Amino acid sequence: MVEERLTDGYRVAELLASEIDGRTSGPLGDLAVTDPDRTVEGSAAGERAFDVRRLDGERDPRREPRPAERGPLLARAFVHEEGITLAIHAERSRVAVAAESAGLSIDECEATDPAAVGVAIPSGAAVKRAVDVLASVADAAE
Repeated sequence: MVEERLTDGYRVAELLASEIDGRTSGPLGDLAVTDPDRTVEGSAAGERAFDVRRLDGERDPRREPRPAERGPLLARAFVHEEGITLAIHAERSRVAVAAESAGLSIDECEATDPAAVGVAIPSGAAVKRAVDVLASVADAAE
């Protein structure tokens, strides 16, 4: 049994990116991780790790989408020393309901992305629940 909880922000962001890019169907099938910054270490305010965008056209999971294939921004991941914030560009009430039903809290992200609603992802164990929030929001935005 695992006794340690994964809270390192960089690792939590890696897990989330893998979950998003690993989906090729369903509400996340048309989403991709773009513009990753592999040099982030995490900070109290949060450092941008990657964007999540809708894709315009076919998805090739073996490579990052070209700029012409990238659609609108859906979310940005910000790495903290512990955990991450997923700043979602969607209707605040929809994100809040999805986060609450997944057992995640809303995190203010005024300093990093004031146009978005932040969802706190405190650990690797919360990544699957964060994927559910993102799927719910992405599905409603279609």
